[in-house]
Amino acid sequence: MKLSEHFSRTIWSKYHTVKETDTEYCIRITDRVCEIDFQGSMSSMDWKQNMMFWKKQYLGAFIHKGFLTKFKSMRLILIKFFNANDLCFDNIIIRGFSQGAAIALILHYYLKRLGIRGVINKSVKTILFGCPRVFSCLTSRKYFKDVISIAVDKDLTTHLPPWLFFYRHMVKVKLIGRKPWWYIFRAKYHFPNVYSTALMYTNIEIDE
Repeated sequence: MKLSEHFSRTIWSKYHTVKETDTEYCIRITDRVCEIDFQGSMSSMDWKQNMMFWKKQYLGAFIHKGFLTKFKSMRLILIKFFNANDLCFDNIIIRGFSQGAAIALILHYYLKRLGIRGVINKSVKTILFGCPRVFSCLTSRKYFKDVISIAVDKDLTTHLPPWLFFYRHMVKVKLIGRKPWWYIFRAKYHFPNVYSTALMYTNIEIDE
């Protein structure tokens, strides 16, 4: 599947909502592949959680408090799904855009760090689009080998929270829609239509 198709599924999935934190997710099984998508910021509650940029320790890592809160609110939903459907799929693909990408990255870490019933011995790959920084710079990168992070060049969101707050990306970000060096970072480069256009012209390949 092309990256543009992965992005399209992330944007246009039929989402369910965890009302407690307004976290929107979609889980489906297609051709023995469990696909999990998380939507980006859509509400005022989402934006408040984006601003909760102080870190909280979880499973040996220091993680953005707001994103971690959203993940924890749906952790049991995911565990129940995995336990009930573990014989129905062989591989897992996790995707997300913007804030959804941050939640997807925490889920990837959770599955790789812990290993839970229904997921052990299954392939887990995660695709992030426009992901902000989520983990402390002290976090080990060994759990993120099967993560690919895509960002439009000069997308401001992917540089937040600032590295001065001791955040860093867990994998090298692959840039699309390259721009001249003198262009400044802007929020408008984070719009979904900008990503859709840039992905049409990318030649980045991923192993399914």
